[in-house]
Amino acid sequence: MNILILNMFYFPNMVGGTENSVKLLAEGLVKDGNQVAVYTNDSLTNTKDLEECFVNGVYVYRDYFHPIAKKILGKKSNIFDKVVGKLASINNVSSNKKLKNLIKDFKPNVIHTNNIMSMSFWVWRYGVKNGIKVVHTLRDYWLIDAKYTLNSSTFLIASVHRIIFRILTNIPEVVITAPSNCTLEIFRKYSFFENNKLFRVENCVDLNKYYNYKLIKEKMNLNTNSIKFIYVGRLGRYKGIDLLIKAFKEVKNPDIRLIICGSGPLELFVKNETIVDNRIIYLGQLSMEDLYEQYKIADVLVVPSVWDEPFGRIVIEGAMFGLVSIVSSNGGLKEIVMNLKNGEVYDIDTSDSIKNKIYKFMDRKVIKTYISNIDNNMEYYSLKAQIKKFKEIYEEL
Repeated sequence: MNILILNMFYFPNMVGGTENSVKLLAEGLVKDGNQVAVYTNDSLTNTKDLEECFVNGVYVYRDYFHPIAKKILGKKSNIFDKVVGKLASINNVSSNKKLKNLIKDFKPNVIHTNNIMSMSFWVWRYGVKNGIKVVHTLRDYWLIDAKYTLNSSTFLIASVHRIIFRILTNIPEVVITAPSNCTLEIFRKYSFFENNKLFRVENCVDLNKYYNYKLIKEKMNLNTNSIKFIYVGRLGRYKGIDLLIKAFKEVKNPDIRLIICGSGPLELFVKNETIVDNRIIYLGQLSMEDLYEQYKIADVLVVPSVWDEPFGRIVIEGAMFGLVSIVSSNGGLKEIVMNLKNGEVYDIDTSDSIKNKIYKFMDRKVIKTYISNIDNNMEYYSLKAQIKKFKEIYEEL
């Protein structure tokens, strides 16, 4: 089967969790015996032709798009870049032409789109018109809110944005997938995809069962009273890091630590809190290798998001390293914890709820109870399981 995957970025331009998910999917489909091509807008070379390369069995075709090139190079976007980006999301004529030629040459059986804000949804109509199966995975809430996090834009701007993209995405032949039921429900709430087939296909990790079992066994053998809680992610209020720090400080136990990894607008606030409470340790933005080392020595992952996370990839990544989880009741987080049975969910609207969970997970016996469930349930989020679900969708169309 020939499968063409579209996403704004691709390896090595790993902007966020979406890029990890797309890379795993593309390479997993190759290992399953398919021919896979990826089209992106992340080339840094401004030429008329697509930049071609071959990465781990995947054919990668990179197109140039000025606003994305600036983002990769760390340059600040201006109002012109934002206008160009918005127009491109409605109709990117240059991208459409190159995609049309690529589709003719590659002859995909399936076009699988992901984050394609810089490409426009023209490719859906073109694929359907030419008898190609089209699948789209919802990775965020951009179609609902241009700032991704829901309710962050003004009412008028958000309303106009939704109307435009409801019209552009009103193609019932396209199959829609999302990593959580919560994400699908939110899009339905805003009247998107009312006539499309909807499927939940969870994000995955490239699971090494032997290594996972080894780490779980090591943590099951720990008996120390010292408990390390860890937060990983953006340092912003919508992520709840300020609420977590407040709750942690109220728990007067000298044997617990809170390790914070990440960067963002609340970085100065976090640094100041490490001075106030020396049990709080801020490590900044870490490489994946360094982050994995922190996972190995931590005990409890805390994900206190106050917005509706579309999924919560961090929870399954933590579980690979034997981490139990405390997560908020928002978004897709609770679905993961319910499937893995590796932790507990707290009510975001209840006062002292985070603090009560911290108290509970200071007991290593409680931690071990949840660790013991991970090995039995991690297969649910394996790459093999995800590939199987997507292949069933591709073949059913």
